Amino acid sequence: MSMPSDLEIARAARLKPITEIAKGMGIDARLLEPYGEGVAKIKLAAIAELAERPRAKFIEPNERKSDVTSFTLHFLSFYSR
Repeated sequence: MSMPSDLEIARAARLKPITEIAKGMGIDARLLEPYGEGVAKIKLAAIAELAERPRAKFIEPNERKSDVTSFTLHFLSFYSR
């Protein structure tokens, strides 16, 4: 069995609603300005409401991993809390 191409994988993917993704990051749907089903801007009002949350910090990539892999792992670990 052959591996599917990147294009085949992308076409088979099902996008989650943007409100569900925002909710997973702690951003309420009322703070979103939707642009279709898969894109939204975060309203400026979110700055004041989310000010008490801890800020993300940059972590230097580990030399044993590629920059992309390291960034992806840190990004996923931050948003999976």
